[in-house]
Amino acid sequence: MAKKRTKQTQTFKFSPLPKTAEEVAEITIQDPNIPTVYFNHARVAAGLLDVRIFLGEQTVSPIGQVSFTEKLCIAMSPEFAQIFLGLFAKQLMHYEKIFGKIRQVRSPEEIQKAINQAVESEVKH
Repeated sequence: MAKKRTKQTQTFKFSPLPKTAEEVAEITIQDPNIPTVYFNHARVAAGLLDVRIFLGEQTVSPIGQVSFTEKLCIAMSPEFAQIFLGLFAKQLMHYEKIFGKIRQVRSPEEIQKAINQAVESEVKH
């Protein structure tokens, strides 16, 4: 006699999501080999399904030529990008409460003007 097959169903249950930073810290595992990389350049690109952040380094050659070397691309869904933006903004607000207002970065035009003035000043002397 052949065995009758029965359809088995499994229910999947999510564990509750952490609600506080302390709860997140309790379940977070950090790779002991996590790299730390310095960036002073970012470029953001977005499409229908993802947002990409290209991170890199801006350098200036001895003759004043600016270049950007992108070293890392982080891709995420737009939904997570929105969450990430909120987390990042919250962390910067916390930083400013402790250390004071973050200085504003001058525009490339302002920087170029300052460089030109410095060079002119040196030429005159």
